[in-house]
Amino acid sequence: MNVSPLIGLAATAVIVWIAIIEPSPKPEVLLDWRSMLLVLGGTAAVALVIYPFNRILELYRFVVHGLALKKLPSVSEIAKQIVTAAALNPGEHELYPLCPSSHPFLTERLPTFS
Repeated sequence: MNVSPLIGLAATAVIVWIAIIEPSPKPEVLLDWRSMLLVLGGTAAVALVIYPFNRILELYRFVVHGLALKKLPSVSEIAKQIVTAAALNPGEHELYPLCPSSHPFLTERLPTFS
């Protein structure tokens, strides 16, 4: 699981608390549920007007499955793939990008020296 979105949300909450809510004389004014409903509901309604529903579902799937729940490749697996790529003969370098890889660097074409 990728924890950076969770860290980002927590950092955002802390910054909003420190910069806006804590120094405010009446912080309940800033946390009015009707205002939040208006902003979030209005944003969702405008998104439904502008985009087809299947595009919104694609965005939801990307955010949830592509960012928040994405499983990162293990460092040892990437290291094994780098060692395998380094051990190739120069004639085999053109074939390596066709193999599946867990790191974008390894999918680029390796240089051939002739």
